[in-house]
Amino acid sequence: MRGALFATSVLFILLAGCAGQVTKYSSAPQEEASSVLGKGLGTMQAAASGDASAEGACVALCEAELEKGTDLSAGPCLGNPIAGYADWVCDVAHSPRGATDGLPENQCSAYGEGIAKHFIEVGEDCSAINVR
Repeated sequence: MRGALFATSVLFILLAGCAGQVTKYSSAPQEEASSVLGKGLGTMQAAASGDASAEGACVALCEAELEKGTDLSAGPCLGNPIAGYADWVCDVAHSPRGATDGLPENQCSAYGEGIAKHFIEVGEDCSAINVR
C-alpha cells in the first residue's frame, strides 16, 4: 500500500511540474515566441508587403512617364532601382514578351548586376505583368 501511495505521489508531483511548464510557455509574450520561431514568418510578410509597395511605386513611375509623353514601346527601365526600394527595379516589357525584352540593353542594369534582387515588369499601359 505504501508503494502505491508513494508511486501515486511521485506521479502527481511529476504531472504538476509538467503542467507548470506548459502554463509557463503557453503564456509567453509575442516577442519570446517570435524569438523561438525565428524571423522566417516576419521576413515572408515583409517581402509580401514589399512586393505590393514596390509594384505600386513601379506603376506610378510608369504612369508619370506616360503623362510626360514618353514612348514606352522600346521597353525602357524606369527605376534602376526603384526609389525607396533598393532591391527592386522597374522595367517596361511587352506582353507577350518580345525578342527586344530579353536584350541586356533593354533591361535594368541593377538587376543584371545583382544589385537589385527583384524586378517588376509593366506593360506599355502600366499594368504589372511580371513581379519577381
